[in-house]
Amino acid sequence: MHKVCSIFILDISYMISLLKDLLALVIACMVTLFVLVFVLRLPQYITQKPSIVNEYYFKGFLSNVPLDLFFIFVYLQIALMVAKLLQVKSETSIVLIVAIVTFFVTSGFCLYFQSYPMTKSFFSRWFHHVVGYSSAIYDVILLVVTYMSYRFIQKTT
Repeated sequence: MHKVCSIFILDISYMISLLKDLLALVIACMVTLFVLVFVLRLPQYITQKPSIVNEYYFKGFLSNVPLDLFFIFVYLQIALMVAKLLQVKSETSIVLIVAIVTFFVTSGFCLYFQSYPMTKSFFSRWFHHVVGYSSAIYDVILLVVTYMSYRFIQKTT
């Protein structure tokens, strides 16, 4: 009976830790998106295409901000998996891996979409001649700032 109780307690503490990390990530994402997109308007500046950025973030706010949260989560999981495979422990090195992985993943999407004719789909237009590879620069900044904010929240709570 005692063993069962201790396993149950471990599961609860693990779930609490997982929820805390997930909440830290959501907060980091939302704060970063708010500051970079809505205050600094960084994607408009980097891409020099404010109309498509406004279409994505302002007109499509309710569907695209959650989509960005999903993309950020996936990108970070890929980067952290690479860091784990390389047995990287240094925070500075992990930030560098986040930047490199983000650049290559976004560039891969850009290459993929540009290898087909442009369609009316948003991402086809986004990665074609409208934004292109400048989106990789924005994504690197977004993911690095989000990861650093996430780690800050984790360490201070």
